[in-house]
Amino acid sequence: MKLSALIFTGVFLFTLGIIISDINNSKYSELKNEYVIILGAGLRGTQPKNILKYRLDAAIKYHQKYPNTIFIVSGGQGKDEIIAESEAMKKYLLKHSISSKNIIEENKSSTTLENLLFSKKLIPQNSTSIGVISNDFHMYRVKFFAKNIDFKLNPIYANTPNRSKVSMFLRETLAVIYHKVKMTISKWSFILL
Repeated sequence: MKLSALIFTGVFLFTLGIIISDINNSKYSELKNEYVIILGAGLRGTQPKNILKYRLDAAIKYHQKYPNTIFIVSGGQGKDEIIAESEAMKKYLLKHSISSKNIIEENKSSTTLENLLFSKKLIPQNSTSIGVISNDFHMYRVKFFAKNIDFKLNPIYANTPNRSKVSMFLRETLAVIYHKVKMTISKWSFILL
C-alpha cells in the first residue's frame, strides 16, 4: 500500500513538473494565425465562468494585434447549462468589438478532444497557421491531444485566476495522468490484438 502511494505521488509530482515546465518554456512564443480556436470552459447562467473569461480576454488581446484572425468558439451545452458555451463566448466577443464575421461557432463538443476534432472540421484544409487559446494549466493536455490527432496548433496561453490556480493545477495533473494511462492501454491493446 505504501509503495503504491509512493509511486502515485512520484508520478503526480513528475507530471505536475512537466505541466509547469511546458508553461515556462512555451508561454511567450505566440505566433500570428489565420484561425484561432478558443476552448470552452463552463458557464454560470449565460455568462462565462472566470476560467473562460480569461481565455476570451486573451482572444480579445490577440485580436488587437491580429485583427483579421478568425476565432472558432468551441463548446457545446452542458447538462447544467442554459445555452451552449459557444453562444456565450460569441456574445462576449461581440460585446468587446470583435465582428461576427470573425467568429465561427462550434457548439457540439463536450470535451477537450471533441473541441479539437470538431473545430478542425471547420477550418479549410489549406490553412497553415492555426492557434488555440486555453489557460496555462490546460495547454499541456491540449497539445497532447492535438499531437495524437495530428493537428498542428500554435498555443496561445491565457492566465489562470489566482484563486483557482491550486485546484486547477491539481485537477489537471490528474487528468493528464488519466489520459496518458488510457492512451498507453489503448496502444498496447491494439498491438496485442
